[in-house]
Amino acid sequence: MDGEVSTAQTERANQRTEELVYAAAVLILSEDLYPRKLEVVREYIQNASDALDEYMSVADQIEDRAEPVIKISLQGRSLLIYDNGIGMDEEEITKLKRIAYSEKKAGEEAGYKGIGRLAGIAIADKLKISSTSYGDSKLHHFEFRAKEMRQEISENKKKGIQEPASQAINRHSRIWWTDIDPDDHYTMVELRDIKESCGELFDAVQLIEYIGDIGPVDFAPATEFEHGPAISDKLRQNVPDYSPKTIYLSTASGERVRIYKPYTKQMSIAEPDFIKITNPDNPAELLAYCWYASKGKEMLGRMRPSGKIFSVEGASEGDKRRFAGMAYKLFGFSIGDRTLPQRTLWTTALPRAIWFTGEIHILIKKLHQQRTDRILSKMMPGNDCFPRLGDAFQQN
Repeated sequence: MDGEVSTAQTERANQRTEELVYAAAVLILSEDLYPRKLEVVREYIQNASDALDEYMSVADQIEDRAEPVIKISLQGRSLLIYDNGIGMDEEEITKLKRIAYSEKKAGEEAGYKGIGRLAGIAIADKLKISSTSYGDSKLHHFEFRAKEMRQEISENKKKGIQEPASQAINRHSRIWWTDIDPDDHYTMVELRDIKESCGELFDAVQLIEYIGDIGPVDFAPATEFEHGPAISDKLRQNVPDYSPKTIYLSTASGERVRIYKPYTKQMSIAEPDFIKITNPDNPAELLAYCWYASKGKEMLGRMRPSGKIFSVEGASEGDKRRFAGMAYKLFGFSIGDRTLPQRTLWTTALPRAIWFTGEIHILIKKLHQQRTDRILSKMMPGNDCFPRLGDAFQQN
């Protein structure tokens, strides 16, 4: 049909692209994509979150009452990430060998870089992914011997040998299957023998805080964070795709911790405020929804805004300000870090930006299809998208 690209054409285009990518570039690309190695964990949580969303959309049809969950486990120098989402069949597992392959739709799912499922080769000696989908009697296994490939590529570079990445990946990976109950559906990612230089991945405290800050999790119960339930209710009412996931972390000592957003009573947070950001040309269209709060101080029996930089406990001044400022959220995941809204929302009174903490949930999914810096430059106070948001902060 005119205007449509066939599957065969797409396959041929992918194959041509793969032949132009040399093996050494795969390692360079993966390492440069993740300067902070915790971001590798983010990639797999994004995949798991999308898999849960996809399965939950059909769970009622097969009367599956299993709790959707993501489980992360620290085991020595290895990290395991499990989800009981939609899973992958034989064809999808085979495509893991493809460079930058992805069927995720920009603007509809959280991650779509394609290299995400191979992100583990940047930090681990071996990557293994096992997955099955509902109704499939096979558990499909994909194993990537990353350390072997890195060593071989290094030797080949010394000899002046270059080859397509697809050849190196095929040589250092394998796919097989085992029998399983066809009612099962899950994916297990195993990052085996993580490099010693990636110490933050072995630190349960860092992992919990990082995932809570950037991931699609809920607020802690009122006993741990008094404003959590109220903020959650507001987000559920105003953010159509607000779907916090249940994520657990099991530590090397056997302790299991549920991960929540990193806000606690100990932070002394004043009562939050909420802002609806609408389209100036169509006030009925909600572009984004924001909650924000300032550091509080007990005055006259009530926690009131203190008018100070939002800080928490930490070893250094910068560490103490790690939650100061807003975080952009899309599909429940953070975009960039907390300096990004500072650069895009505040044209004046920049110090005020770090008086607050909170989240700006972007609702227009088409924004996800463009470069983030270009999108957010349109959100400056005085421009079309977010004038009242910046004004609200600067007035407080």
